[in-house]
Amino acid sequence: MNVAIRRLLHKSTALISWIDAKSDTRPLAILRIGLASVLLVQAIAIAPAVDVVYGRHGIVSWNFLKSAIPHRILNLADAPFPVDPEIVFQIYCAALTGVIIGFHTRIACLVAWTTHILLFGSNLLSVYGVDQIADVYLFYLVFFPTSAAYSIDLASRSASVEPSSAARLAMRVHLSQMIIIYVSSGFKKACGDQWWNGETIFRSLMRDDFHALRLVPVDYGFLAFHPSIARIAGWSTLIVELGFLFAILPRFRKPCAVAAILLHVGIAATLGLISFASLMIALNLPFLFDRTRRSQS
Repeated sequence: MNVAIRRLLHKSTALISWIDAKSDTRPLAILRIGLASVLLVQAIAIAPAVDVVYGRHGIVSWNFLKSAIPHRILNLADAPFPVDPEIVFQIYCAALTGVIIGFHTRIACLVAWTTHILLFGSNLLSVYGVDQIADVYLFYLVFFPTSAAYSIDLASRSASVEPSSAARLAMRVHLSQMIIIYVSSGFKKACGDQWWNGETIFRSLMRDDFHALRLVPVDYGFLAFHPSIARIAGWSTLIVELGFLFAILPRFRKPCAVAAILLHVGIAATLGLISFASLMIALNLPFLFDRTRRSQS
């Protein structure tokens, strides 16, 4: 009986220690700065064509939005009063700047998240993975204690740099989200044959619309004569994405993050998907600096 009680107390103490573990706040600041910086650079690239991309008579007209997707997603077309996309875009950029420098961080994150939804909901043709993931993480940043390092809020004493349980909980949420993203993507890829035999890699590298975007201008036609290279690249992608599940274990977290970063560097170099690759690299960087401190009580 005494042995059973001691085991129960030991498990209870371990659970309390796990819950009360404190984490350094700097990884969350790196997440905040990295995410907002990628989105701000993306916004600067879009800036000359804001009205074409998000305007009333742009690529996707507001009349189409009202008829095709009523009550599905927030967008400028559903506003109860006339809205100038240029003004919303400028507010979005200003909010991202506030997020980067950590000035009234939670408010800046909330404004950035709201305006991001409005803008990208107004042109569904421009929305892909990077925008959907950005929506999720801008929402997370509203609640994460990201201003506790590298921020004006910290300098003004409205934030604390001390390791905290809130920071650890935020990092666990971030880790869980990343595991879901990678493992679900890897599982979907693994269900078909095209990632196993290298066909997806070959077709992606041979697409004409990617030629102008590539950082490394290489003719990948040689893969037709060396299919094993494309096959190995496909296997490597599956290993990295499915293997990210092991990031749940602290000893494998950094190796998983490094492997994912290298994967996205390769994507940027060969396919030119710079925004997507940069965003995913920014989301992986916090894992390289994560530290956890157990409760001493």
